[in-house]
Amino acid sequence: MSKDIYEINSYDQMKVLTHPLRREIFNLLGDFLPRTSQQLSKELKEPRNKVHYHIKELMKVGLLELVEIKKKGNFEEKYYIAVANKIKYNLDVEKSSNNSNSRYELDHSILTQVMDKYLNAVQGYESNKSSLNPMLLGLRKDLNEIELDQLKQDLIKLIDKWFELKNEKENNTTLWEITISLFPSIQ
Repeated sequence: MSKDIYEINSYDQMKVLTHPLRREIFNLLGDFLPRTSQQLSKELKEPRNKVHYHIKELMKVGLLELVEIKKKGNFEEKYYIAVANKIKYNLDVEKSSNNSNSRYELDHSILTQVMDKYLNAVQGYESNKSSLNPMLLGLRKDLNEIELDQLKQDLIKLIDKWFELKNEKENNTTLWEITISLFPSIQ
């Protein structure tokens, strides 16, 4: 049964999500509108067999659910959804595993993809001079533990608000992405 938040606590699940196309498939199916691999391949502009392979990998680790099978002549159409539309990583489990670099691999993969998308958006904005101006903020501040905990709580509220926004694809909407990174500055 799909839910809002799914806790990832295995290396295998983290490893599967290091692939950008798998994250994209998971994110698309997180709207809980069931789709087939054929429908996803059209939406992602990727070959169906490639999308199907990555769906199988997500299914193996329990991140997608098969929700319906429809017979179409001699063929079966399989419809999938994600187990959730938000992911929470249980880092305590990951730290205790023998695969200590799994967090690094996942974060590196996500940040590389985000950086590429952001730079493409900047390049598109510069060449088209559209009103869709990407925004990047870099902030630094000394925080004690209490201030850091409060900031984390505030960021979680912001993320919850982001997910509460209506997420319908309409002709006059543009897909926007947000990435929040909070880390100690090591020099």
